[in-house]
Amino acid sequence: MSRKTAALAALRGLFPGVEAGFGLAEAAEGGALCPGETAGTPGRVVPQREVEFIAGRMAARAAMADLGLPPQAVPRGADRAPIWPEGLCGSLTHTGGLALAVVMRQGAASPGIDLEPAEDLPPEVIPAILTRAERLWAARQPRPGLAARLVFVAKEAGYKAQYPLSRSLLGFQEAEFEPGGPGEFRLRLLRAAGPLPQGFTFGGRFSTSGEFLFAGALLPALTQEGCPCSGAA
Repeated sequence: MSRKTAALAALRGLFPGVEAGFGLAEAAEGGALCPGETAGTPGRVVPQREVEFIAGRMAARAAMADLGLPPQAVPRGADRAPIWPEGLCGSLTHTGGLALAVVMRQGAASPGIDLEPAEDLPPEVIPAILTRAERLWAARQPRPGLAARLVFVAKEAGYKAQYPLSRSLLGFQEAEFEPGGPGEFRLRLLRAAGPLPQGFTFGGRFSTSGEFLFAGALLPALTQEGCPCSGAA
C-alpha cells in the first residue's frame, strides 16, 4: 500500500459513518491556486510555505470532489483560518510533504484534523503542552514520548474543530485530553470558549499509519439557542 493510499484510509477512519469528503495531496505534485487564494503577503512568503499552502488547497478541492461537489476556492482569512465556500465547513493539515483535508456540509458538525510525524514529542516541550493529568497518563504508556505526541495531535484537531464556533484560540493548558476506547479520545475544555462552556467535552479518534499520527475531532452542530446540542461527537 502506498503512502498516499494508507494516509487517505487513515483519514477516512477518523470519521466513521459521517457524510464527508476526504482529500489528500503531496506537496511535490504542485498545483495551481484559485483566484483569491494566497499564502500570505506577495514577495514575503517563503517558498516552502507557499508549496505547503498549495498542497492544502489541492487537498481541499480533492475533498470537495469526494463529496460530489465542484472545486472551489478556499481563501485564507485575516486570522489565517480557511474561509470555506458557502454551505461547507472543513479542516486542513499538512506535514512531511503531505496535506490532508476533510469537508462537510455546514450545519452537520464542525470537524478538525491534525497530522504529525509518529515520533516522540521532545521532552523539553512536554510540560508546556500536556497538563499534569496528561503527563501521568503518557508516563504509563509503553512509549511515553509517542503518547505525548498523540496528546498534542488530538489537541490540535480539537482546537481546529472548536474554532469556527468559538473564534477562541485555546492554549495547550486550556483543554485536557481524556483517553477513551481503542482509537478514541475526548477533549474537555478547562475554560469557556465562546458558546462552549467550561467543562464541555467532545470526541475524536486517532490512528497511526507508517510514519504519521492522525487525529480527527468532531464538534456537534449548534442548537437554535446557539449552544451545542450535545457533548458527544
